[in-house]
Amino acid sequence: MPKATLFVLSSAALLLGSALAWGQTMTQPAAKAVTVKPVTTKPAVDHVKDLIDDYTQGRERTRFFLAAGVDGELTEKEFAAGAGQKDSFVRSYDRWDRAIRQDKNADKKLAWTEAEQYRLAVRKDVLTRFDKDKDGKLVGAERDAANAYLARGLRSSRRSFRMGRDQMTQYDANKDGKLDDTERKAMETALRDRLRTAGRNRQLRRYDANNDGKLDQDETSAMESAQTERRRQWEQRRQEWMKRWDANEDGKIGDDERQAMIEHYRKEAEKRRHERNVRRFDKNKDGKLDEDEAAALAAEEKKQRERVYQWIKPYDTDGDGKLSDEERTAMYQKVRAEAAKRRAEWIKRWDTDEDGKLSDEESRAMREKMRAQWDERRKEMDGDGDGRISREEMREYGQKIVKKYDADGDGTLNAEERKKMLEGEGGGMWGGFLGGGGRRARRGGTAND
Repeated sequence: MPKATLFVLSSAALLLGSALAWGQTMTQPAAKAVTVKPVTTKPAVDHVKDLIDDYTQGRERTRFFLAAGVDGELTEKEFAAGAGQKDSFVRSYDRWDRAIRQDKNADKKLAWTEAEQYRLAVRKDVLTRFDKDKDGKLVGAERDAANAYLARGLRSSRRSFRMGRDQMTQYDANKDGKLDDTERKAMETALRDRLRTAGRNRQLRRYDANNDGKLDQDETSAMESAQTERRRQWEQRRQEWMKRWDANEDGKIGDDERQAMIEHYRKEAEKRRHERNVRRFDKNKDGKLDEDEAAALAAEEKKQRERVYQWIKPYDTDGDGKLSDEERTAMYQKVRAEAAKRRAEWIKRWDTDEDGKLSDEESRAMREKMRAQWDERRKEMDGDGDGRISREEMREYGQKIVKKYDADGDGTLNAEERKKMLEGEGGGMWGGFLGGGGRRARRGGTAND
């Protein structure tokens, strides 16, 4: 998929993510109360009972060695042979590609300690996902959802949406509307090949100095030197990061250390948010918000929530100020259809031979055109002509674009105004930073932020 297309999709996805987050806490006028009795269905197999309720290390260890045989190590073949068998270590939902991640010595087999780490990781994953009240148990709706997740082979119910309807159609050989293991492996192989091709193309763009379509010895040496330097810098940053957060110096980040890190960054984000609000609403410049200034901030935040709610309001059919699972599914379906439509329109725009896809030549022409447009846009944004785009210049340019498309004059772009902005300013190229399309607007910000 062309990068520019991804700009449109990612912008829409981020916008909806913020809308959902606000929608969960948005207070709207009370709707008529409707009592819905929860409906639970007993699963064909209660995977949770064996994995969570009745789990014991001793029994699990016995099951492992029965499956592993005389050498005491579990191979992929033995893993597949035991899958789903009664009292087997390998359950029907287990996946070798996930289990082999615990292969610390890279011998492509699992010893008991490695297999136990995999089993504990699965337990933790299930509890983290579905134990909403954090009581260490799965009951009712929690249990139903966990069993459904395990029955799908540790795969999310929205997997098909995330990987794309076009990929589903392309690799669904038997046309049953889903991918079985063979079809999924074919898709994964094709995607890996595509990524390798993309990687080679990136190398050529960066290091093919003479533009002959291949890397000679000097160009290869330059590439390897650059890669070595990047790895060195990455390792240095990793060590600095570990030194900061590995309090007990055991070479890994434990749960308590990870929680401390998360809490630190949460406080840092809250601090930055407070400082930003003080800068915006501190009219007397005394470095703090008095009662009137705090009231102005609260009013603005309420206005932002109401504005963001407008994005999910068409899908909030019961008017309770948030999206139920059914409402969210309907929204996703519409977003998916709109994204497919935009993708088709984008391909049609650059598909000169009209074969329904972009060849390397067409993609190259698209990138060159976009770079030329970006250069022109940078000149417009660079008010002082110093060759750099400052934050002030970026803000001023965004305000100009907002003013241009702000038909109702409220200082921000609603859905329809933003759509016209994207169409008028390059079909999505500028949605990442222009007014109404950037991060601040996704939070509900205005042209004056």
